[in-house]
Amino acid sequence: MFIFWRQFVMLKKRVLIGNLAFDLTNRWDVCLKISFVG
Repeated sequence: MFIFWRQFVMLKKRVLIGNLAFDLTNRWDVCLKISFVG
């Protein structure tokens, strides 16, 4: 049970980091487009 919980926490962290990275790349893409157009 404890091992399962640790794996669950690791998975949540990985998903969280993945979402954060995705959000950052999206913002970076938007910034690039704005600077390119502007």
